[in-house]
Amino acid sequence: TLGSFLYHLNSAQRQIQYVQRDKLDRIRFDIDKKLENLEKFRMRNYICDDLLGFIEYLLQGNPTGKITVKTCLKKLDFLRLTGSKISVSDDSFHSLSGLHGLVLAGNCLPDFRGACLSRSLQLLELCYNNLHSLDLLLQDCPPGLLYLGLARNFLTQDTIQPLTLANNLYHLDLADNDIEDLMITIDTCSQLKNLSSLLLAGNPCSMIASYSDVIFYSLPRMIFLDGEMLKKQNKDPEDTFDFTGTLQLTMFRIMSMPQPPNQKINKKVKSETHTENRNVLSRASIIYS
Repeated sequence: TLGSFLYHLNSAQRQIQYVQRDKLDRIRFDIDKKLENLEKFRMRNYICDDLLGFIEYLLQGNPTGKITVKTCLKKLDFLRLTGSKISVSDDSFHSLSGLHGLVLAGNCLPDFRGACLSRSLQLLELCYNNLHSLDLLLQDCPPGLLYLGLARNFLTQDTIQPLTLANNLYHLDLADNDIEDLMITIDTCSQLKNLSSLLLAGNPCSMIASYSDVIFYSLPRMIFLDGEMLKKQNKDPEDTFDFTGTLQLTMFRIMSMPQPPNQKINKKVKSETHTENRNVLSRASIIYS
């Protein structure tokens, strides 16, 4: 949608305010009256939260109606590039002086340089990447960073120490990593004076029996843990903490399974696939041919 307004992609069209406004009105009319799947439109135009509103903003105070890539990047305050196969960070983001939110989820980043980021950035989402270290990211991170999403990476209690450099963090998402030691993690988080929301679910350290109790008494400023508000516990601190690990199993019962098609009887069947799923905690196995 944005491409239909950019000058270098539509140089044959008249780039005047009236033409651009008319084009925007037609798109809005089609969305309101003709579009059957609004969610599909949003998924294809998700580069920012409100793309049509952003185009409207670009046309305000623009008598010529000419929209360039440089103008877009200068005025962009939120950028989403998910699943874009980005594997290297460069200085491109640093020039986006007005950027407040950046989502790079689902890419292939093994590391990320904080020096590449705009100094105005407040939200950074890097979940579902390939991060093993936070040294480069937090060495020179934006001073006003409030939200940092690092879920589904390969972080441990030894690699999250640099988080103390982001001392203005309000929300920290470390879910589904490889963090085992809860006390080391708490020690790191205790140095973040503004931290009020923490996600650790999916880490080995979140499987101890007194997980939420330890967080509640060790981090008194914490309000939300794993998306839920922390409630005051009736137990006395430390004396009754249970660090015993817990094991959660999700069981599925298969009531019936259709027989695979017979290649000899049904000539349309060209090949057969044999799949076997074994549960290492029991002797049961499922075999399907």
